[in-house]
Amino acid sequence: MSAKKRISIIGCGSIGTQVALAIKDRFRPVAELVAVCEIHSEKKEIFDQQLGFDVPLRTLLECVESSDLVIEAACQEVVPDLLRQVMLLNRDLLVMSVGGLLLDPSLLEEVRSKRVRILIPSGAIGGVDLLKSAHVGKIYSVELTTKKPVEALREAPYVIQAKIDLDSVLGEKLIFEGKASEAIRAFPQNVNVAATLSLVGIGADRTRVKMMTSRHLKKNVHEIVIEGEFGRASFVIENEPSHKNPKTSLLAAFSAIATLEKALFGLEIGT
Repeated sequence: MSAKKRISIIGCGSIGTQVALAIKDRFRPVAELVAVCEIHSEKKEIFDQQLGFDVPLRTLLECVESSDLVIEAACQEVVPDLLRQVMLLNRDLLVMSVGGLLLDPSLLEEVRSKRVRILIPSGAIGGVDLLKSAHVGKIYSVELTTKKPVEALREAPYVIQAKIDLDSVLGEKLIFEGKASEAIRAFPQNVNVAATLSLVGIGADRTRVKMMTSRHLKKNVHEIVIEGEFGRASFVIENEPSHKNPKTSLLAAFSAIATLEKALFGLEIGT
């Protein structure tokens, strides 16, 4: 019997916790959680309580060194340093904060030239398979409209810098429109889906993003329109927010677990 895949998780938030629980139960025969990295002690304490045992707390480098696969579930800012570490030590990496892959384009090109396996879940959207297939031909445009509840956007850098009064929002309000490359920095915890579409499709400078909000919204909604040589496609995904983090969708954690399952068992369905 082959040895279990050693996995470490960067970030003990809602997604990191759900993935850890899946490793503990769903993937127990083939994988084990060997370490986590978390700078907030209260998050680590809750994480351990939910798992029912204390997971070794390690530095970023120690997590990479001790594992075969690293799962990033923290924030965009940690991704560039993590990429350098996995390239140096030839480890696999699953990235949830996809926008972090676009913070340093030169680093991403270096990753593509190395024999490092980077796994990017579809996250909270659909249509990724179609976009990958469409990219074989010509893609003319990719547009994403994201609609999120007011509470999910309060800490977004763009909202703070632009001094947007979210408490005054009643009906549906457009608060941002621009390139995906701009949206990724403006809403780092809200539009990882824009980064995913950019990587698969026509790039972050050609992918268009709108961010809308409403006091009456209860779900995270993503509307995607793709036009290309293949024809035209549109998708609307209405996601339930995570119970513990309204900034992200429950489907994002499900997508991470599904991607991990594909990596561990080798059964790939779809493009």
